[in-house]
Amino acid sequence: MDTSATLLKSQNALDQLQNFWQSRIVEKEFGGFQTNYDRDGQPTESNEKTLLCQARCIFTLSFAKRLGYGWDGIEADIQQGIDFLQTHFLDPDNGTYYWICDKQGNCLDDNKVLYGHSFLIYGFA
Repeated sequence: MDTSATLLKSQNALDQLQNFWQSRIVEKEFGGFQTNYDRDGQPTESNEKTLLCQARCIFTLSFAKRLGYGWDGIEADIQQGIDFLQTHFLDPDNGTYYWICDKQGNCLDDNKVLYGHSFLIYGFA
């Protein structure tokens, strides 16, 4: 496959990813990001939001924006994700973040997992 065909195929894949996530990624009812979808784009039964996924979404959307991808309002989408993290995942007693909350933002697992915190560094950079 020549270089131009490879680039076109890559661009088509990026466009498909953006089209899939643009209408699904923001949890409009409770805030934060929703990543629990099946391969057909239907919501799964999961009620969880993890620190890992919330921080990855902040990083991914921010990085995509820097590369020239995104949509109208992507900055507000990123900010509402940061606000959700700060409001629901942040442990006010020690300044670290809970591992898992439910979709409303109630803590389900208050463990502090370094792997999840590492993605905050990427997301907040």
